[in-house]
Amino acid sequence: MKTFQVMVMSMTLCAVCGFDAISTAGEPQPTIVTVKKLCPTCGKKIVQKLSQMPQVAEATMSVEERTLRVRCAPGGSVSPRAVWEAVESGGEQPVKIQCPAGTFTSKPRE
Repeated sequence: MKTFQVMVMSMTLCAVCGFDAISTAGEPQPTIVTVKKLCPTCGKKIVQKLSQMPQVAEATMSVEERTLRVRCAPGGSVSPRAVWEAVESGGEQPVKIQCPAGTFTSKPRE
């Protein structure tokens, strides 16, 4: 019975935190960029720019959350600075980048 309770609690925690224990196993954590504002038109341009970067498997946006998500191809990585600059060149101002290399609240050096 305790095993079942622990499993249910773990699944609930994963659901609340946005983790998918099945599909993300072995995949690199996404880079999440928070911007001051995100208009749909600029967001589409930025997603297109990010999608064209080498090693990027997928880029998505959420206008409501003011976030962009970048998922790297397995074994790949993308420079936080390159992501920051892609967002700036798309007409938006990044506020924070959370990625495997750390959390940045100003333009990363590399």
